[in-house]
Amino acid sequence: RINLHLGLLLTASGRPREAVAVLAPALRGELESSNYYVTRTALHAALAEAWERAGVRDSARAHRAWVAAATAGRRAAAIRSHSAGAPA
Repeated sequence: RINLHLGLLLTASGRPREAVAVLAPALRGELESSNYYVTRTALHAALAEAWERAGVRDSARAHRAWVAAATAGRRAAAIRSHSAGAPA
């Protein structure tokens, strides 16, 4: 989670390329230790913003697409779960 917060601070401070350098390795890391308390969706969203502010719009678009797909997947799963529990 430290990587996420540092990346967000760097982006907000006008240092988006440094933010990318902090955030990108977190996506490649194990779920143990520093990555245990952060979602991949949050990391992708932060990377999308950092890349956008750095002017690298294709990378920003790729990370935003990942976030959109993850969000849509969660929404669909919630609907299926709710439907499965609903009386017939």
